Amino acid sequence: QTLQKLHFTILGVPMDVQMQDVFVKKIEAEGWVWLNSIINDYLGYVASISSHASVINMLAKNGWGLQLSDPDLEFWGKYVKDGNITFEGLVTLAMQTVGGPGKDTMTQREQVAQRYSAAAEAAKKAALDEGAVAKAAINSILMTVKDTAKSAELANAALDKFLASVKDAGISLTLIDGYISGASVLVDANGNGKQDPGEYVGKTDASGNIVLPPSAPAGKLIATGGTDLLTGKAFTGVLTAPAGVTLVTPLSTLIESMVSQGLATDLFAATSQVQTALGIPSTVDVLSFDPLASLSSSTDSTANKQAALALLSVQQQVATVIAQASTSISKGSTAADATSASQAVVSALASAISSSVTTAPTTPTTPTTPTTPTTPTTPTT
Repeated sequence: QTLQKLHFTILGVPMDVQMQDVFVKKIEAEGWVWLNSIINDYLGYVASISSHASVINMLAKNGWGLQLSDPDLEFWGKYVKDGNITFEGLVTLAMQTVGGPGKDTMTQREQVAQRYSAAAEAAKKAALDEGAVAKAAINSILMTVKDTAKSAELANAALDKFLASVKDAGISLTLIDGYISGASVLVDANGNGKQDPGEYVGKTDASGNIVLPPSAPAGKLIATGGTDLLTGKAFTGVLTAPAGVTLVTPLSTLIESMVSQGLATDLFAATSQVQTALGIPSTVDVLSFDPLASLSSSTDSTANKQAALALLSVQQQVATVIAQASTSISKGSTAADATSASQAVVSALASAISSSVTTAPTTPTTPTTPTTPTTPTTPTT
């Protein structure tokens, strides 16, 4: 349990079963000092190319789902940088002392991570999810787990679907307006909106799927062209999705726009804002639930099919607004102008959603000067 918690807190993804076995044997032979040194060296390197505060921020989000205030991040970053405590010591201390929703979130994430690791091992796919795209997808799902059993249940279902998308040849993605066949999909690693050397581009098959090879980088997904199988017409819009998402839809396009514009702190905040603004229940994971697959299934539950109908209706309404507004703006223009118009409409919608979903601001508390931490006790495996 401790190894799993440390792994996703530091790296944002589960530790696979075989690696856990190796680490346990190493710790039994050499003690925790060996692992502590690795943790401090790695996080020290990350801090050297970013900042100590950004590392604290990453650890708080990955492990406990906490968003610390800027003053707290600055304080604790400086506290570590000045040598008052090591990164490993701070993580261990937090694991021992953080309570409430943060503690419950870490517990839920550990259980979800361990379940996924066991499932990947049983499916003989543990070696197939090491690519950048796979890690980004797993991270995006694991970080949706909060302090509730329901969030863990949804994450487990999403990870099951993700594991099913893991193939020997790579990670399978699906495009939905209806399903879009023959679409061009770019993995835009540097976020500049065009294909550069080393970035992957390919086309969806007759069912709207594409498999990204293990060599593909993680990055924003951009899909254009192809045929909408629901209408039989050419797809003239642009669909996008944040790195790691395996379902590319009008809703993932709004979510990606919010993230790229800085209208939300992260993918999860953006997803929550979009669902709230559009009246989509939080029990539906819009980044992994395929409504068309549910509706065509002979075994899916009535409740899921009702949720699928409602979600598909919202997706089509969003797609229609984007298409009609883009056509009005770009009428008589070139294809490039039409693409720019579509992106402008999506940006405007994302801004409107951000403005409509308001939260009461909180006044950050001034961090108190911590007492000298006691030496953390040796954690149990």
